[in-house]
Amino acid sequence: MLIDFIISYYNRKTALDCLLYSLIAQTDKEWVAKVMIDDVEYNPETMVKDSRISYITMNKRYNDFGHTPREIGKQESEADYVILTMMTIITLQT
Repeated sequence: MLIDFIISYYNRKTALDCLLYSLIAQTDKEWVAKVMIDDVEYNPETMVKDSRISYITMNKRYNDFGHTPREIGKQESEADYVILTMMTIITLQT
């Protein structure tokens, strides 16, 4: 049973790294992750490397909170299950 994580990415590298390292640490290894990049400043050299993670750069900046990149990733998936992610940064004030 293969699980496909579709991750829309725009300018939140720390959050993306945290999510990807969390996936890599899972005991179940039957997953793939497609990072749909909606970011013109994307630098592939700084991204997390794993054979199950692929980075797909959008042909233009959609600027729609990741909806279009996630939909494109979902349509291309061949997995048994698809999980769409939304990365949100929450800043706590003290």
